[in-house]
Amino acid sequence: MISVDRRTAILQMSALAGAALLTGPLRAETLPIGQAAAAPPAPPAGPFTLPALPYAYEALEPSFDAETMHLHHDKHHQAYVNNLNAAVAAHPELAGKTLDDLVINWASLPEAARTAVRNNGGGHANHSFWWPTLGKGGAAPSGELAKAIDAKFGTLPAFQDKLTDAAMHVFGSGWAWLVKLPTGQWRLSQRPTRTAH
Repeated sequence: MISVDRRTAILQMSALAGAALLTGPLRAETLPIGQAAAAPPAPPAGPFTLPALPYAYEALEPSFDAETMHLHHDKHHQAYVNNLNAAVAAHPELAGKTLDDLVINWASLPEAARTAVRNNGGGHANHSFWWPTLGKGGAAPSGELAKAIDAKFGTLPAFQDKLTDAAMHVFGSGWAWLVKLPTGQWRLSQRPTRTAH
């Protein structure tokens, strides 16, 4: 049995969740059923808010314990939201823009806001996308995605290694995506957005 630390498990689960979702929408009924997580303390005012977890903090044990979920949801994700709200408040011309508008078009934002929006808006968008994809058990990719991974990377473990390495070299040490381009090709992307450019 291979032993992995919590950080490696989170990186690999993030990578597989993001990759698996590229083949189709996730339906809420596929998530673990149970009591929803309690809401964290009220965040500072701003246009962006921390979404509640769609399950209890302990629902993913033993893969993620409740303490890890509290840390990543209530502290890390909340910090992204707080910092994004502060960046938007400092630039009134950004008022009314959606999260997608900000992170997809971050390069066209005022230069003083770009890094904060890219890093914190990207962290907020990625976490908001990620939480509902997590579930117990998990499975290796199958179908078109499995074939694409094998064709491009050779094996699933080789893909996991490359995706983990890519994720370790971006702000926050953890977000990289396997994206399918309009041409049908697959590639790794380190952009903090939900689309490939």
